[in-house]
Amino acid sequence: MKTNRISLSNLQSKRMVHGLLELKNEDLSCADCMSGKQTRTPISKEVTWRSSKPLELIHSDLCGPISPTSSSGKRYFLSFINDYSRKCWIYLLVNKFDAFDHFKYFKSMVETEIDVKIKCLRTDRGGEFNSADFDEFYKTNGIKRHLNTHILLSRKG
Repeated sequence: MKTNRISLSNLQSKRMVHGLLELKNEDLSCADCMSGKQTRTPISKEVTWRSSKPLELIHSDLCGPISPTSSSGKRYFLSFINDYSRKCWIYLLVNKFDAFDHFKYFKSMVETEIDVKIKCLRTDRGGEFNSADFDEFYKTNGIKRHLNTHILLSRKG
């Protein structure tokens, strides 16, 4: 059991505890205390790369399952964020395997709307974005992929 040595030392000096071995103030800290007080290094707010044109970079993520389920049975949502304009599109999904079909629909819609092609899609390493179908679609449509690591998720669009 871990005890607070400073508090015990205070009790002893005020003669509130009898029979306690004498504690010396040589080193009142221990490795566990020091480790518990450590904090994570702040993540830099500086962005490594930002787009300079519409659809040059799209951020995407799939979230869920969400509880409670929507009235239409949707348990997931898929987000797309245009890095240039910060415009966001959200699609509700029944299951995460619908992500590929919704991405194809999203791509067709936005590219037709502004007559520009999606250049790069930035996602996490979730399986919904790493299927063989997605890989083939990226290649045939000339879409570059950026994969976030779990450490850099705070930099999502």
